[in-house]
Amino acid sequence: QESIATVQSGSTHEFLNIPATAREIMIRFDGISPSGSGALMFVLGNSGGYSTSGYIISAGYHPNENYVKRTDSIKFHGVNSDNYFVTGRIHLWYPVHSNEWWCEGNAFPDENEGQYKHHVYGRANSGGTLTKIKMTLDNSASFDNTGNGKVQLSYLTY
Repeated sequence: QESIATVQSGSTHEFLNIPATAREIMIRFDGISPSGSGALMFVLGNSGGYSTSGYIISAGYHPNENYVKRTDSIKFHGVNSDNYFVTGRIHLWYPVHSNEWWCEGNAFPDENEGQYKHHVYGRANSGGTLTKIKMTLDNSASFDNTGNGKVQLSYLTY
């Protein structure tokens, strides 16, 4: 388990040095806030860089059943307001097919949206042996400190 990291500025936070023997990965985040309209996303990587293709992710939120397909990252849908403090988790487990990690995640964007459950499910492509993960925002947004953002990665090897 890595130490809890503060994410309150910049456009990315990287989790580096994930061991090749990791079989399950959990990323917990709390109070992550964008400055602007950036949606929270996670990009898998390997020793050669980050993989931005080959994802098959269903992202949506209840109760509207508003789903979109993501092919470039594990990106939440509907959590991209600059007044949200996004809290949740991403769970990845060892690939069944080559470099495709199975993925599920949930997020809660803000107390004003207490009736909504935001989620992502599917397969995420690491493009090789998974060694790193990047947490970032789309639309060139940056993280800010209004939500006192924290994040932590843990993994299991077996």
